Amino acid sequence: MFHQIITTTGGSHTLFVPALNEHYHSTNGALQESLHVFIDAGFKYATGKFPHTCVNVLEIGFGTGLNALLTLLEARNRKVPVFYEAVEKYPLPPTTIAQLNYPTLIPPEDNNYFAAIHQAKWNEEAFITYYPEMPYTLLKTLQDLLDYRPCRMFDVIYFDAFAPAVQPELWTTAVFKQLYS
Repeated sequence: MFHQIITTTGGSHTLFVPALNEHYHSTNGALQESLHVFIDAGFKYATGKFPHTCVNVLEIGFGTGLNALLTLLEARNRKVPVFYEAVEKYPLPPTTIAQLNYPTLIPPEDNNYFAAIHQAKWNEEAFITYYPEMPYTLLKTLQDLLDYRPCRMFDVIYFDAFAPAVQPELWTTAVFKQLYS
């Protein structure tokens, strides 16, 4: 699938898929959208609700890896261990990932995290950080969400699928019941 890299009004990159007439993020700012929707309303809520445990995050639609990166950075700031699983049916090619400007938007010393997230093998757990106070384990699951069966409970779900007009099969009561359970 062909993707065009678009610079949002916020300065961060997003991808546009002409065949679907759909963007991966808000054209007003990919970084700002991810921080507002997934970090502020999702991860920070979960860390407040479960402050003494590892926070288990499930992301539907790994996409560019931006949510995984921002979760890692916020987890480090809060000194919270994380297990992060992302389910993706169509991973982006490394050539597309290499063109994204996310590493320029975070402190230079954190750029290795973005690379490590994308170098992690699919369907294998990867330890992205080894800090005793903040381990971050990533599992990128290459699978259709409709066939996915989680093997653990999650504290927060980042439902980051394309809009219902583009992926109506993912926006059903059955899918949401499966995720809730």
